[in-house]
Amino acid sequence: TQGPFTRSDILDWLAFNYFGEDLPIRAAALEDGAFVPLGHMMKMWDAIERGRPLGPPGFTPPAPAPSMQAQQQQQGGGEAAAAHQ
Repeated sequence: TQGPFTRSDILDWLAFNYFGEDLPIRAAALEDGAFVPLGHMMKMWDAIERGRPLGPPGFTPPAPAPSMQAQQQQQGGGEAAAAHQ
């Protein structure tokens, strides 16, 4: 195992044919995660950049839970999260 490397570096090396889209890689943040082929990771990167959901056609991911601060603001209570000095 080597890295981590930036996406930009990986895509440059791919463009120069140092390896193929079958190269197994994983996200640096997922140290214990499974390796996936670079071609699959490229599709995930594209989906994230375009704001598309990851998953099969028609899949809609659940909406993220509102933050505690947003809930307090909706209820009209709570304190400010930060103060300007």
